[in-house]
This record gives sequence, C-alpha cells and structure tokens, in this order.
Amino acid sequence: MLTRYPDQARTRKGFALVGFIFLCFGVVMCFVGSVFGAIIGLVIGNILVVPCFTFSHLAFVKYKKALSWLGTFGSL
Repeated sequence: MLTRYPDQARTRKGFALVGFIFLCFGVVMCFVGSVFGAIIGLVIGNILVVPCFTFSHLAFVKYKKALSWLGTFGSL
C-alpha cells in the first residue's frame, strides 16, 4: 500500500513510521495516566499515518507541502 506510487514510497514510509512512533507514545501515555500526552500522541500519530494509506498522488504532494514546516525541526 505504501509503494503504490514509487516516487513517494520513501516519504510515505517515513511518515508512517514517525506516525506509528507517535501512536505508540500515545498508548504508553494512556497506560501511564497522562490524558494530555495520550491525546497529543494519538492525534499526531493519526495525522501522520492515515494520509500515507489513503491519499492519492496529488493529495499527498499537497499534504507533504503543508507539513514542510516540520523540516525546521529535522528531517522525517
């Protein structure tokens, strides 16, 4: 599913990996009892993971441009 557009496969896998890490963080925070941490982790995780599997080629290009501000904090 992540490789249906070969020119975007690496970017989609990267976003999915980072999103999965945020989802794991959200689950851990849920078990720890931090509601705010769980919400942040689950929301950011879903924002990063869901588009990787559902967006078309053009929509993912626009999505990637919208998230380009994250580049100031390091590369995905």
